[in-house]
Formats: sequence, C-alpha cells, structure tokens
Amino acid sequence: MAAPSGAAPWRVFLVDDHSVVRSALELLIDGEPDLEVVGSVDGVERASARLAAVGPDVVLVDVHLRDGNGIDLCRSIRRDLPGTSVVVLTGDASDDVLDRCIEAGADAVVLKHVDAERLLEVVRRVGRTGRVSPDRSATDPVCRQGQPTSPVCRHRSDPVPLFDRLTRQEREVVALLAAGLSNRAIGDRLHLAEKTVKNYLTNVFRKMSVSSRTEAAVIAARLAESTGRYEPAPPAGADPVRY
Repeated sequence: MAAPSGAAPWRVFLVDDHSVVRSALELLIDGEPDLEVVGSVDGVERASARLAAVGPDVVLVDVHLRDGNGIDLCRSIRRDLPGTSVVVLTGDASDDVLDRCIEAGADAVVLKHVDAERLLEVVRRVGRTGRVSPDRSATDPVCRQGQPTSPVCRHRSDPVPLFDRLTRQEREVVALLAAGLSNRAIGDRLHLAEKTVKNYLTNVFRKMSVSSRTEAAVIAARLAESTGRYEPAPPAGADPVRY
C-alpha cells in the first residue's frame, strides 16, 4: 500500500531492547514508501525523553524492556500523546497479557511470530484510525474496515463491526452496561474491582468514539438488537494480531 500522492508517510517510533530486532524493523519499515522510522530506542527512559519532541503517528513497543515495562510506557503515551497510536509486540498470547495491553490503551497487540506484511498492515491500520482529525467520522476506530453491518456504521465508507476492536472482557463489560448495570454491579457480576471496570469503560469509550455511558449503552444495545448477540472474542493465539 503506497501513500497517497503528496501525502507525508506515517511516522513510526520503535522501542525494543534488542538492537538486532530494532535494526530489522527499521529496514522493514523504511523500505515502505508510506512509512518512515523517526526514532529508535532501547528502553522506557529514552523513549520518554524523545517521544514528546518527535510526536510520531505510531509507536511500536515491546512488552519487556531493559529498564521497564512496555505496557506502562503505552499507558504514558496514551496519557501524554493522545494523538499517537500504540502497537504492542509480545511473545505471550495469554488473555491476561492482551487485557493488560488493551487496558493500558494499546491500539493493537501483535504476537512476535507475525509475518512482516501483516505487521506492516497493522501499523498502517492504527496509523489511519489514530490520526487526529476535526471530522470524527474520519477517525472513528469503530468504523474503519469490514462490512457495513452495524447500524452505527452505515454512513461510513470504510466500516468495521464494533466488537472487532474490543477484548472479550470489554465486550462483557459493555454488554452489562447496555443492560443498565452500574460500575459496581458490573464488577460484582464479573468479579472485578470497580476501578478496573472504570478502566475498561475508558478504553471502550475511546474505541467507540463516545464520551458517555449513555452513548456507549445505546450503541451496544442497537448492535445487540441487530445481531441478536454479542459476538465472542476470537480465542487466544488464533490470530497473531488483536485490536
């Protein structure tokens, strides 16, 4: 996929403590006409010192770093650079790691055995959906790709089913939200702390491009009505990429 004529390439920042991996990723990404590496560091401290100045479109970060945790760095990026998308690399396909990454605000989680073309596809996808734009419909992560089956996506030119971007736990939370349960009641039902439920809902709101419980509940209820069910998340390990 080439960048549109005259368009600037997506700017990618790499955070990985293995120099060989970083070098390979740089060669892969810089070899694409619509992508460019604008920074490459080996740890949390160096990333934190440079990210604000560089302002990349996408950060590609490993979970395990020499001086910290990529999931914590992801959380910091979401807080300090809300216009930057984050792709987390991991060798752990467990639901626990996936949920921690998504809870921290990751736009995608990629297992390390993914092939090169698929990784490039992910970087491009989160670059498109993460771009800040005054036209919310142009950046809505809920409605970017897939089939126009959702009632909230019919006016989009490139829609995606809502739950493709939610984890299994987030789907359960939003289903109970649509049923009218409070955060405490949702936590009791799913055996989660109320604070954890709030964190899940923050991510759900961001992915659905809504700002309130009411908006999220209405969309979720309409989707349930149109499909007859809340779609289950794919099993862990079934695909090297999760959004």
